[in-house]
Amino acid sequence: MKRIGYSGVRSTIGEYVHLVSRIAPIFITADARADQLKAYCLKHRLSYSSVLIKTAANLKHRYPIMNAVLGRGFLRKKIFFPDDVDMAVAVEKTENGEIFVTTPIIRSADKKSVDEIAAELKGMARTPFKERSDIKPILFFNLLPSFMKYFIFRIIGQNQRLFRKFFGTVGFSNLGALGVMNFFPLWPQSVTFGIGSVEEKAVVVDGSIETAPILHISLGFNHRVLDGGVAARILGEFKRMIESGEFES
Repeated sequence: MKRIGYSGVRSTIGEYVHLVSRIAPIFITADARADQLKAYCLKHRLSYSSVLIKTAANLKHRYPIMNAVLGRGFLRKKIFFPDDVDMAVAVEKTENGEIFVTTPIIRSADKKSVDEIAAELKGMARTPFKERSDIKPILFFNLLPSFMKYFIFRIIGQNQRLFRKFFGTVGFSNLGALGVMNFFPLWPQSVTFGIGSVEEKAVVVDGSIETAPILHISLGFNHRVLDGGVAARILGEFKRMIESGEFES
């Protein structure tokens, strides 16, 4: 029987998931016509992720609760509303033959252009794991035993400043390129956007059947911070912006 070590990175991911599973986020899904998205990305030579990150970040101006952070105030918990959207983005990396996911953060994504976000995403993808600017504390953290990692994650999760620094305020994960339609990312933020695949599907328009590109999207949300109706409106507005081509507003 072959055996491999449980690396520091894998242990860190395990304790992160252990912490987030205590939050037990709720998930909702929707399908959006992607005609405008495909045309916009083709015209400007942009990836779906860069455009959708900007679109999601812009939602904060209409729904500030999506950017909220639940943290410990004086004696009791409080909901904090940061001014900027710090978007944590799932990025796959390979290190020493091991494939794992990191979540670097695009700071103030709501105040950046799509081109600026696209440039940051390219940098995240190209930069080797051990060449990240914040790698020293990460490598040290990966060396800690599992129980200490979980304890530290708990501390970070209770402090809104630490939470923003290490986790950002909104999550974003795109598995659509891998053929996944719907999925439910288990993250600690108040809301996390999950982007699935784009498929040609039959749709009814004015009584006639035609084909159209359909994007599968999901939203995970922390029910301790917002309720299902608000989450549904956020996802519904995200869908509307995609279908109407409101990517830079």
